[in-house]
Amino acid sequence: MIRHLRKQRDTLRISGLGVIAFGLWSVVRSIVYAILGTGEIRRVISEAQVRSYALSVVYAVVMLVLLADLGLRMFVGMKARQEASGKDAGLLFLIVTGLLSVSHLISIPMDILFFARGEDPLIEMIATVFIEATSLVTLGTVMWTTVSSRRLARQIPEGEEAGV
Repeated sequence: MIRHLRKQRDTLRISGLGVIAFGLWSVVRSIVYAILGTGEIRRVISEAQVRSYALSVVYAVVMLVLLADLGLRMFVGMKARQEASGKDAGLLFLIVTGLLSVSHLISIPMDILFFARGEDPLIEMIATVFIEATSLVTLGTVMWTTVSSRRLARQIPEGEEAGV
């Protein structure tokens, strides 16, 4: 049982790093899209013929959303690593992980819809759906291994868990 708990916590530690990596990737990807002009923001703004100060406001709002997303992912990743070290990360950690998972569940069909409407090229849609699905699996792994390791830790007597 101790071996299984150790394996669960190792998986949780690695998954926590994965959540952080996906958060960093989403920020980098969005910045590259903005620089290259292939992002949705530039298209919407050009269609609306918005003035340059409005463009700055839109970019600032998008960056705030990206930073909030990164902050949530950093929170989940760090709490997963805390949980993996044997310390209770609390219920809020699982709630935020669940909310991020729901956002990915909504995002995947939306990406497919954008492709079906002709707004995104096929290769971009495939890559985006693949990354979203992988991130969803990583978040699911965090939730599953957190609950599983908590159950296992409760079953192991207090003195035996010290080496885990």
